[in-house]
Amino acid sequence: MLTTRNLFLSVIIVFLCSCSSLQKHAPQNATTKIYNKVGTIDIDAIHQQVRVINNLNLQKEKAIQKLKTEIDAKESEFDNKRKQIKEKEGSIDKENLLRELQILQMDIMSYDKQISNRMSDIQKRYVNALELIQKQYLNDIVKDIGKKKKLEIVVNGQTAILINESLDITADVIQQLNQQLKDITFETK
Repeated sequence: MLTTRNLFLSVIIVFLCSCSSLQKHAPQNATTKIYNKVGTIDIDAIHQQVRVINNLNLQKEKAIQKLKTEIDAKESEFDNKRKQIKEKEGSIDKENLLRELQILQMDIMSYDKQISNRMSDIQKRYVNALELIQKQYLNDIVKDIGKKKKLEIVVNGQTAILINESLDITADVIQQLNQQLKDITFETK
């Protein structure tokens, strides 16, 4: 299953220069040295400090909590039905008792499948909202900031060792995302 962290970690490498730009800067001889700037971004910080992502996390948690409340009520209902069937144990024949237990078990299995589908739906809608943020905002913001800072490449800071803190563009990205994104919601069934 695609998680929030994996989604951003797997896609955040952004190439900011074209092949022709790289060729222009290619060394002409062995003594020429090129120092390309490589910027970094901290995805965890973005997840913690971008208001819209925090709001999405709250929406997801509320949807999950609502589902858990429904599950608790339904489990109580199933327990009551189970007790009612057990109370019939001496008054009806075993065949009818087993049939009622099988029907209850099928109802429980059906409900479990529904819950699994609803949980998957919540996660899918959450990931879709994050992908929307990335595709419509994050990638362009990273590119724009990278160009302004004359960076050649921006990589995930968790996979790079940063020597020069000025190459970390996370704060700028967070600021831009907070300015540009007002609200994103995801509906659940």
